[in-house]
Amino acid sequence: MQETRFIENAAKVEAWINALPEEVTTVRKNQMRLNQITDNIELGLDDSADDEERTLCWTTMSKNGAYFAKNYSTLEAFPKARMGRADRYPTELRIIMTTSSQEYKSALLALPTEVQQMLINYNLPHGRTGGNYSTYENYVDHLVSVSVRNMEASIDEGRNIVDKKGVWVVKEGLPQMTPPPTKEEKEAAIAKIEESNE
Repeated sequence: MQETRFIENAAKVEAWINALPEEVTTVRKNQMRLNQITDNIELGLDDSADDEERTLCWTTMSKNGAYFAKNYSTLEAFPKARMGRADRYPTELRIIMTTSSQEYKSALLALPTEVQQMLINYNLPHGRTGGNYSTYENYVDHLVSVSVRNMEASIDEGRNIVDKKGVWVVKEGLPQMTPPPTKEEKEAAIAKIEESNE
């Protein structure tokens, strides 16, 4: 596994571990499995690790993650490895997006069941899906997907707020962005450009 992919996938796993409930993390056998996962994250992030070693580390992490999926059906699924083409965003930006979206997902999943039910009853997707979301988890996945697209758009449009060193500003786990321009602001900007071209 390529280093950038491993870093991104490891960030997802760390967010997954942080979201685990105490009744899961305090069980001794689970603690040992979680320690194996974190040890493999460290091994994969070591400067001397190569693609082959990172793949081995990921395999070990996934097998331990599968144990939790098998024994705790109510837990959020262990993150899947991102594959495919190289990411168009630098690793440090993708980690911020991944970590914050996982925190967002955990917060949404922590809402009381009656609130979850209300949300899927009143927030209906477009007509092509044939009604409401089949599960609250599907609705949460949709919201997280929208949040990631919003973060990517903020980077593409230069709306992500960076500090003097060019690092994306994160407050309370949320990357800071300026909102997209309103229709009126866009029209005013276009008019100004047209004026200057005359």
